[in-house]
Amino acid sequence: SEASASLTRPGAGSRRSGFPPMLMQAPATLLADEILTPGEGQVRALINIGGNPLRRLPAPGRVKDALASLELLVHIGRVQDDGAALADWLLPATHPWERDDKTLHNAMQLPLTGVLGTPSVSTAPPEARTPAEILRALFTAVRPGLRGSVWGRHLGLFAQYLARADLAGWEARILEWAGDVSPEQLGSPPYRVIQGASDRATWRPSTPDERLDLLPNGIQAILQRIEPPVADAARPLFLRTSSRVDRAPDDLHRSAPLDACAFVHPDTGVKDGQPVSLETVYGAVQLIARHDERLRPDTVDASAARVPAILGLLNPDRLDPLTATPEMDGLNCALR
Repeated sequence: SEASASLTRPGAGSRRSGFPPMLMQAPATLLADEILTPGEGQVRALINIGGNPLRRLPAPGRVKDALASLELLVHIGRVQDDGAALADWLLPATHPWERDDKTLHNAMQLPLTGVLGTPSVSTAPPEARTPAEILRALFTAVRPGLRGSVWGRHLGLFAQYLARADLAGWEARILEWAGDVSPEQLGSPPYRVIQGASDRATWRPSTPDERLDLLPNGIQAILQRIEPPVADAARPLFLRTSSRVDRAPDDLHRSAPLDACAFVHPDTGVKDGQPVSLETVYGAVQLIARHDERLRPDTVDASAARVPAILGLLNPDRLDPLTATPEMDGLNCALR
């Protein structure tokens, strides 16, 4: 599959130039562009698996308009939120704790170098299915042909097989080929088998002079493109949105209620607990100021993961050319 995936046809990925495919997909930050831009290749139907674009992408208002304009939106998930509310089809998926899974580390190269097993710890609702089962059922019902995909007929043929193959049988066969991984090992704690290459402590330099290159050309090029934030008299503070304040994956698994706050240094002049309007050139969000002496006096720390409305303060057009990720930090902002 790895070799097949690398043989994509020209035009695969995004129609917006300058952004290469990310893991065989167009970057998620270009989703609204792909839906709203007319012409050949315009996205008119979408399957969303387990995510909420309204809480992950900049300019959530534009993203919402794009999703609402689709002819068909299929949502595979386990949380009924504002993203799921837009779907034409809402298909319930199992939680990772409700299913048995195996992760084959470096599976494209046999024998295996590591296997991780995660046994289920609770029972799934009767109507829930794993995302893989739902996708296979959708593929079988739609019955797409080998033509019309920018990815090429070779991947279409491979997808036809995957939709009907006995994947559990292939999984058992791969473990059998590995020779020294038994199902019994994965069925008891610690539910994993590591054989070396997946353990970074065993990695050694492979260059002729056995030296580590800590600054390869790709990393050096990225660092050379970094631009420091430029002060703005109208918005004298700098916004940081990329940090996650707590470790909860979503609202359902957070021990305390969601607190819509912005962390600032006491020297900012804003009182602790004071309502403030956090503003950038793209919009404003109403928050509660909280003091944090660890911050720089010119920094406002407001996590977009904790307060999704902050995504509306970002520039949706300023994207990293290598990863297409949005500019999350260093934006000029003000507290009113």
